[in-house]
Formats: sequence, C-alpha cells, structure tokens
Amino acid sequence: MSSAERRAGLENPAYPGYDMILVQIKNIFKEKLKLIEMIFRFIRRKDDNSFIRGLSEFALNYDVDAEIETQKRFLEENPNNAKGYFNLGVLYYFQGKVEDAINSYTKALEVDPNLSEAHKNLGEIYAVREQHDLAWKHAQSAERLGNRKLIEMLRRYLKEPIA
Repeated sequence: MSSAERRAGLENPAYPGYDMILVQIKNIFKEKLKLIEMIFRFIRRKDDNSFIRGLSEFALNYDVDAEIETQKRFLEENPNNAKGYFNLGVLYYFQGKVEDAINSYTKALEVDPNLSEAHKNLGEIYAVREQHDLAWKHAQSAERLGNRKLIEMLRRYLKEPIA
C-alpha cells in the first residue's frame, strides 16, 4: 500500500467507500485517456491553423458535452423542471443541434407554458428558418409574459402578420 493511500485513509479495504472511490478514480483516468487520444488525433493534422481551430472546437464541445450529460442527469431526477429543459436547449443550440434544441424548448414549455425565455429562443430559431408565423407566435407569447426582445427585433426586420 502506498503512503498516499494511507494518508487518504484507504489502508483498509474494508473502508466503507473504498470500492466506490477506486471506481471513480478509474473512470476519471479513462475519461482523461480519451481526451488525450482525441488531442493526438488533432495533432496529426499538417496545418497549424486547422490544428488550433480543431483543438478549440474540441475543447468547447467537450465542455458542452459534459454539461449536456450533467443536465440530462439533473432532468432524470427533476423531470418537471422547465428551466432544466430550457438550459438543455441552450446547450444543444450552442452545438448546432437545432432539432434537439427545439425539442428541449418545447418540453420546457410543456412543463411551464409561462417560460418566456423558451418562447423567445424558439421564436429566434423559427425566424432564422424563415418560419415567420411560428416566430411571431412565440414572440407574441414571450411579449405577453414580459419579454419584449424578440418582438422588437421582428418588428424591425419583418412585416407584422395581420391578426
């Protein structure tokens, strides 16, 4: 047994959390090994600019992937948390997973139809997709809930639909 294990109080395999701690350490090492392997894949590129761009994209996506998993675990324990679904939608949208973002925002509104931020974000997606009727619908819902950002933007750039 190493001195580090003794200092950590792990000298006795009968220690109540011993196995769980070892599994956690093993999982951390596996995760870091995957990270190192992915970095080496980027290093093999010939162009320095593509290496730096790829490494930056990887780092951003790696963090976002980890946050998505954290949010999913949170929602498993709190399935009626509209803000959790909203946050998941933001993370998906950041990664360019627009359909997943739409699904998450829609689920947030099923749980809490008064979540103005979800209406606003859905409206923005629909505006970019040129689905103007849906964009206006969500902008108006957000406005009724006190969030005027999207409706003001749409009024500047789009013709308002006739009621």
